Parts: sequence; structure tokens; C-alpha cells
Amino acid sequence: MRAQTSIMINHLFVALSAEGRVVRFAQDSDTGELDPVASFDTPGGPAPIAISPAGDYLYVGRRAAKQLSAYRLDRASGEVELVGETALRSDSNYLATDTTGGYVFSAYYTAGACAVHRVGTDRAPTEVVWIATGSGAHCMHTDPSNRFAILNHVAEPDHHNRIYQYRFDASTGALSPNDPASLIPSAAAVGPRHLCFHPALPTLYTSNEQGCSVTAYAFDREAGTLSEVQTLSTLPTDYTGENTCSQIRMDTAGRFLYIGNRGHDSVASFAIDAESGALRATGHAPADPLPRPLNVAPDGRFLYVAGTETGRINCYAIDQQEGALTRGTAYLAGADAASSPMWIALLDAQEASA
Repeated sequence: MRAQTSIMINHLFVALSAEGRVVRFAQDSDTGELDPVASFDTPGGPAPIAISPAGDYLYVGRRAAKQLSAYRLDRASGEVELVGETALRSDSNYLATDTTGGYVFSAYYTAGACAVHRVGTDRAPTEVVWIATGSGAHCMHTDPSNRFAILNHVAEPDHHNRIYQYRFDASTGALSPNDPASLIPSAAAVGPRHLCFHPALPTLYTSNEQGCSVTAYAFDREAGTLSEVQTLSTLPTDYTGENTCSQIRMDTAGRFLYIGNRGHDSVASFAIDAESGALRATGHAPADPLPRPLNVAPDGRFLYVAGTETGRINCYAIDQQEGALTRGTAYLAGADAASSPMWIALLDAQEASA
């Protein structure tokens, strides 16, 4: 008789922009294997996905349709039910909830703006804030205290190259400029794209799209402001070709950091010092062409990266000492290579016996 072992079966959601749907995979936490189990239609170019902190709601930004869709999410089964849709002023390229799950933050690259939507049980999100910030707005998050919000801007020609700093009122959803209202990176046109806060240390990290680098910022927890500390390249020293950075992801324990290189077609890995938050480069793992979406499994053992040119999701085993990556199985995200995977979101789900 086969012994009973406990396996965590998690949910991995992938937004397929070209197919107008979101695919859900079952993720085996023991092996990292993926199994496509369901999908739901999200017509109009689904891209960014955000899941509430409690794991009970899922939000999808449909860029071509300029819509924000809200779904009730069953954490155990992974099944979703549409509860509301909201028209947006422009196409959202990033979504994130605040720490309470009561608001959805969004960034608008084309419109050059950010927005806050109030969300609630079984209803469509309602816009409470819209702020014009200048073209290139790319990513917005609140800090762990939920009292401040940070907004990154990339730096293509005629685009902003700065990070906006806001105070956030969780009782109303209001944003107000902090003092100072923004920070300009020391490197010209470095292009802060995506960001993540360390779960324990007063440190924030950004992937720099044009600078092909990662920057660590000290975060003043009382003032809600940033100061630049360290910048490291995401590329090998001998690489001279074109490249732009994509997403940045950290494991939930705050030990390792990963950034996609589009051009070099790799994932750069970094170890995070447990006391200072300083970064140390630990290598580059090859990736499918144009690795845009990536995310770390809830237990920090695997990284998933999708190549937008191949439509495949690659599974990488994470070395638990250094954070270096070993490339494993690849999975076709959609019907074919043209599915255009734009986002990967993971949610820990349930215990299953095997």
C-alpha cells in the first residue's frame, strides 16, 4: 500500500492577453509541477492580476477593454465567480491591493496616472482617486504599515524617471503628496519599473527597466520616504546587447530577489542580507525569449517565468542557501506560442493527500 504523504496543492493563475482568458494551474509544492485545470474568459487583453491578502478576491485588468474585473475566489478550490466590472479611464498595466484588501491600486503607463478603487463584498470596484503623474507610470504599492504608497515611472524618451511618494488614508482611500513628493534616481534614465517591499526590513527594491539594474532603497517607516542605498546590474559584465528589465519578485521570507532580463533572456538572482537588506548577485539563469511575467511559489521553493515569445512557463528550482536557479520543466501556458502570457499570480490553497 502506498504511504500517505501531505502535499500542498496551490493555484497558479496566468493571464493570456492574446486569448482573452485566465488559465488556472494546480501547482504541486513538492515537485513544482503544473497541471492546467481550468480557465475563465476575460476578453479585452487581460494583463495585470491582483489577489486580495485573504485570498478571497481576484482582480484582472483588461487593457484593451479598459476594464477592471472583480471575481470572488474560493481559496480551497481556486474557482472564481465574476461579481463586478468597472470601466477604467485608460489601460491599466499594474494592479495591487492595499494590506487590508479594501482597495485596489492601479498604474497607467499610457495615461500617465495612478488610481485607487474601493472594493467590497460582491460588487464592482469604485474609483475614489485618480491622479495624473506624467507618462510612464508603471507600478504602485502600499508599504507594510498601509500608511504610505509608492509609484514608479519608467524613463523612455519623454517619460518620467522618478518615484512618487504618497501618504495613504485607508479610511477614505485618499492619497496626498509626501514631503518630498517624489524621488529622482541618481542614474539618468534608469527607469524604475516594478517594486517590492521587504517583509521585515525597512527596504524597498526596484527593477530598473532602462538601467538594466536593481536598486535597494532605505524606507523611512515614520516618514514614508525613500533614500537610495545600492544599485547592481542585472546583466553579466561581458554582455553588450540590448536589454530591458521586466518584473521583480521576492520570496515571502525576504531572502531572495529575481528580475527578468528581456534581451539577454535570463533571470537575474540576488541574495538579500538578513540584517542590512543589501543585495548580492548570485547568477543568471537562461529563460525563454522576452521573460516578462514571473512569480515565486508561496513556500519559496520554485520560481515560474513565462516567455512572451514562446508562450511557455518555465519552472525553476530555487537553491535554499544561495537563491540560485535551476531550470526545469516548461509548460505551454495557452493553446499555442502566440497566447501572450502577461501575468503570473500564485496563491497557497489546500492540503491534499497523496
